[in-house]
Amino acid sequence: MSKKLGKNNISKPTIKELQKSRTGGQIALKGFTYQFLYSCYLILSTMDKDTFFYLEGIEDIDKININNNIHIQLKYSSQKQDASFLKDILKNYLEVYLLDKKNRNFKLVYDFSVAKGNLRKLFDSNLDTESKNYWIKVIKQIKEENPTWNWKEFSYDNFISKLSFEKVEKNTLSQKIEESLIKIHNITSDNISLFANAIKIFCLEKMEKRGSINKNNFDELILKC
Repeated sequence: MSKKLGKNNISKPTIKELQKSRTGGQIALKGFTYQFLYSCYLILSTMDKDTFFYLEGIEDIDKININNNIHIQLKYSSQKQDASFLKDILKNYLEVYLLDKKNRNFKLVYDFSVAKGNLRKLFDSNLDTESKNYWIKVIKQIKEENPTWNWKEFSYDNFISKLSFEKVEKNTLSQKIEESLIKIHNITSDNISLFANAIKIFCLEKMEKRGSINKNNFDELILKC
Protein backbone atom coordinates (compact mmCIF):
# COMPACT_ATOMS: atom_id res chain seq x y z
CA MET A 1 0.00 0.00 0.00
CA SER A 2 1.42 3.38 -0.97
CA LYS A 3 1.84 6.03 1.68
CA LYS A 4 0.04 9.33 1.38
CA LEU A 5 2.29 12.25 0.72
CA GLY A 6 2.53 14.64 3.63
CA LYS A 7 1.88 18.31 3.15
CA ASN A 8 5.60 19.10 3.23
CA ASN A 9 6.39 16.47 0.56
CA ILE A 10 4.32 18.08 -2.17
CA SER A 11 6.47 19.79 -4.80
CA LYS A 12 6.20 23.53 -4.92
CA PRO A 13 4.79 24.82 -8.23
CA THR A 14 7.26 27.70 -8.65
CA ILE A 15 10.74 28.79 -7.55
CA LYS A 16 9.15 31.67 -5.67
CA GLU A 17 6.96 29.29 -3.64
CA LEU A 18 9.95 27.02 -2.97
CA GLN A 19 12.04 29.95 -1.78
CA LYS A 20 9.21 31.13 0.47
CA SER A 21 8.90 27.67 2.07
CA ARG A 22 12.54 27.39 3.11
CA THR A 23 12.52 29.49 6.27
CA GLY A 24 14.89 27.50 8.49
CA GLY A 25 17.80 29.92 8.10
CA GLN A 26 15.61 32.95 8.72
CA ILE A 27 14.15 31.41 11.88
CA ALA A 28 17.61 30.53 13.18
CA LEU A 29 18.88 34.04 12.44
CA LYS A 30 15.99 35.63 14.36
CA GLY A 31 16.80 33.49 17.37
CA PHE A 32 20.49 34.32 17.15
CA THR A 33 19.79 38.05 16.83
CA TYR A 34 17.53 37.88 19.88
CA GLN A 35 20.30 36.20 21.84
CA PHE A 36 23.07 38.62 21.07
CA LEU A 37 20.90 41.75 21.44
CA TYR A 38 19.75 40.58 24.86
CA SER A 39 23.37 39.79 25.79
CA CYS A 40 24.40 43.34 24.93
CA TYR A 41 21.52 44.84 26.89
CA LEU A 42 22.05 42.66 29.96
CA ILE A 43 25.77 43.41 30.22
CA LEU A 44 25.30 47.09 29.50
CA SER A 45 22.63 47.46 32.19
CA THR A 46 24.65 45.63 34.86
CA MET A 47 26.46 48.06 37.13
CA ASP A 48 28.48 45.51 39.13
CA LYS A 49 32.04 45.36 37.79
CA ASP A 50 32.67 42.07 39.63
CA THR A 51 30.07 40.26 37.54
CA PHE A 52 31.37 38.37 34.51
CA PHE A 53 29.35 37.15 31.55
CA TYR A 54 30.31 34.15 29.48
CA LEU A 55 28.56 34.11 26.09
CA GLU A 56 27.87 30.65 24.65
CA GLY A 57 29.15 29.09 27.86
CA ILE A 58 27.18 26.44 29.76
CA GLU A 59 24.06 28.24 28.54
CA ASP A 60 23.55 31.08 26.06
CA ILE A 61 24.67 33.49 28.81
CA ASP A 62 26.35 32.59 32.09
CA LYS A 63 26.16 35.45 34.58
CA ILE A 64 28.86 34.72 37.14
CA ASN A 65 29.21 36.54 40.45
CA ILE A 66 30.77 35.55 43.75
CA ASN A 67 27.30 35.54 45.35
CA ASN A 68 25.09 34.33 42.51
CA ASN A 69 25.60 32.35 39.31
CA ILE A 70 22.76 32.48 36.79
CA HIS A 71 22.65 30.39 33.62
CA ILE A 72 20.40 32.07 31.07
CA GLN A 73 18.83 30.49 28.03
CA LEU A 74 17.18 32.64 25.34
CA LYS A 75 14.25 31.44 23.25
CA TYR A 76 12.53 33.31 20.44
CA SER A 77 9.62 31.92 18.44
CA SER A 78 6.74 33.25 16.39
CA GLN A 79 4.76 30.14 17.40
CA LYS A 80 2.81 29.69 20.63
CA GLN A 81 4.59 27.27 22.97
CA ASP A 82 3.12 24.75 25.40
CA ALA A 83 4.58 22.61 28.19
CA SER A 84 6.18 20.07 25.82
CA PHE A 85 8.63 22.75 24.68
CA LEU A 86 10.36 22.97 28.07
CA LYS A 87 11.62 19.41 28.61
CA ASP A 88 14.96 19.84 26.81
CA ILE A 89 15.61 23.11 28.62
CA LEU A 90 14.94 21.53 31.99
CA LYS A 91 17.28 18.70 31.05
CA ASN A 92 20.10 21.19 30.42
CA TYR A 93 19.39 22.97 33.68
CA LEU A 94 19.25 19.73 35.65
CA GLU A 95 22.63 18.58 34.37
CA VAL A 96 24.20 21.72 35.84
CA TYR A 97 22.08 21.73 39.00
CA LEU A 98 23.03 18.17 39.92
CA LEU A 99 26.71 19.16 39.82
CA ASP A 100 26.23 22.22 42.03
CA LYS A 101 22.89 22.42 43.83
CA LYS A 102 23.85 25.34 46.04
CA ASN A 103 25.37 27.99 43.79
CA ARG A 104 23.48 27.75 40.51
CA ASN A 105 20.28 29.43 39.36
CA PHE A 106 18.57 29.27 35.99
CA LYS A 107 16.61 31.71 33.89
CA LEU A 108 14.67 31.45 30.66
CA VAL A 109 14.29 34.72 28.78
CA TYR A 110 11.75 34.33 26.01
CA ASP A 111 9.76 36.05 23.33
CA PHE A 112 6.81 33.90 22.33
CA SER A 113 3.16 33.41 23.22
CA VAL A 114 2.54 30.96 26.05
CA ALA A 115 -0.35 28.52 25.90
CA LYS A 116 -2.62 28.19 28.89
CA GLY A 117 -1.89 25.22 31.09
CA ASN A 118 1.15 23.74 32.79
CA LEU A 119 3.70 26.00 31.09
CA ARG A 120 1.82 29.20 31.92
CA LYS A 121 1.38 28.09 35.54
CA LEU A 122 5.11 27.41 35.88
CA PHE A 123 6.04 30.74 34.31
CA ASP A 124 3.64 32.52 36.66
CA SER A 125 4.86 30.60 39.76
CA ASN A 126 1.29 29.48 40.20
CA LEU A 127 1.54 25.69 40.28
CA ASP A 128 -1.46 23.75 41.54
CA THR A 129 -1.44 20.05 42.40
CA GLU A 130 -2.16 18.96 38.84
CA SER A 131 0.54 21.11 37.23
CA LYS A 132 3.09 20.24 39.94
CA ASN A 133 2.50 16.55 39.26
CA TYR A 134 2.97 17.20 35.54
CA TRP A 135 6.43 18.72 36.05
CA ILE A 136 7.39 16.01 38.55
CA LYS A 137 6.57 13.49 35.81
CA VAL A 138 8.67 15.39 33.25
CA ILE A 139 11.67 15.44 35.58
CA LYS A 140 11.14 11.74 36.32
CA GLN A 141 11.35 11.05 32.58
CA ILE A 142 14.60 13.03 32.37
CA LYS A 143 15.95 11.03 35.31
CA GLU A 144 15.07 7.74 33.65
CA GLU A 145 16.79 8.86 30.44
CA ASN A 146 19.93 9.93 32.34
CA PRO A 147 20.47 7.38 35.12
CA THR A 148 24.23 8.04 35.42
CA TRP A 149 23.72 11.61 36.63
CA ASN A 150 24.07 12.18 40.38
CA TRP A 151 20.44 12.22 41.50
CA LYS A 152 21.36 11.62 45.13
CA GLU A 153 19.51 14.04 47.44
CA PHE A 154 17.70 15.60 44.49
CA SER A 155 14.87 17.87 45.60
CA TYR A 156 12.14 18.83 43.16
CA ASP A 157 11.06 21.84 45.26
CA ASN A 158 14.61 23.14 45.57
CA PHE A 159 15.24 22.78 41.84
CA ILE A 160 12.01 24.55 40.91
CA SER A 161 12.92 27.39 43.29
CA LYS A 162 16.08 27.93 41.23
CA LEU A 163 14.12 28.69 38.06
CA SER A 164 12.94 32.07 36.83
CA PHE A 165 11.24 33.23 33.64
CA GLU A 166 11.07 36.62 31.96
CA LYS A 167 9.44 37.75 28.74
CA VAL A 168 11.47 40.32 26.82
CA GLU A 169 10.28 41.27 23.36
CA LYS A 170 12.92 41.20 20.64
CA ASN A 171 11.70 44.41 19.02
CA THR A 172 12.39 46.37 22.22
CA LEU A 173 16.02 45.35 22.72
CA SER A 174 17.74 47.80 20.39
CA GLN A 175 15.85 50.64 22.09
CA LYS A 176 16.77 49.25 25.54
CA ILE A 177 20.45 49.24 24.53
CA GLU A 178 20.28 52.86 23.43
CA GLU A 179 18.38 53.89 26.57
CA SER A 180 21.02 52.23 28.76
CA LEU A 181 23.80 54.06 26.91
CA ILE A 182 22.07 57.39 27.47
CA LYS A 183 21.16 56.74 31.11
CA ILE A 184 24.30 54.98 32.37
CA HIS A 185 27.02 56.43 30.16
CA ASN A 186 25.51 59.84 29.32
CA ILE A 187 25.89 59.28 25.59
CA THR A 188 24.11 61.95 23.56
CA SER A 189 21.39 60.91 21.18
CA ASP A 190 23.40 62.27 18.20
CA ASN A 191 26.12 59.63 18.71
CA ILE A 192 24.03 56.78 20.05
CA SER A 193 24.10 54.62 16.90
CA LEU A 194 27.91 54.64 16.81
CA PHE A 195 28.21 53.38 20.37
CA ALA A 196 25.36 50.88 20.07
CA ASN A 197 26.81 49.33 16.91
CA ALA A 198 30.27 49.07 18.48
CA ILE A 199 28.83 47.20 21.46
CA LYS A 200 26.84 44.85 19.23
CA ILE A 201 29.94 43.94 17.20
CA PHE A 202 31.95 43.46 20.40
CA CYS A 203 29.32 41.05 21.78
CA LEU A 204 29.13 39.19 18.48
CA GLU A 205 32.88 38.62 18.48
CA LYS A 206 32.79 37.41 22.09
CA MET A 207 29.99 34.97 21.27
CA GLU A 208 32.02 33.52 18.42
CA LYS A 209 35.03 33.00 20.72
CA ARG A 210 32.93 31.94 23.75
CA GLY A 211 34.69 34.71 25.62
CA SER A 212 33.94 36.51 28.87
CA ILE A 213 32.82 40.12 29.30
CA ASN A 214 32.34 42.41 32.28
CA LYS A 215 31.30 46.02 32.69
CA ASN A 216 34.91 47.21 32.54
CA ASN A 217 35.18 45.90 28.97
CA PHE A 218 32.16 47.95 27.92
CA ASP A 219 33.45 51.04 29.74
CA GLU A 220 36.78 50.75 27.92
CA LEU A 221 35.07 50.23 24.58
CA ILE A 222 32.89 53.31 25.07
CA LEU A 223 35.91 55.43 25.94
CA LYS A 224 37.62 54.36 22.69
CA CYS A 225 34.62 55.21 20.49
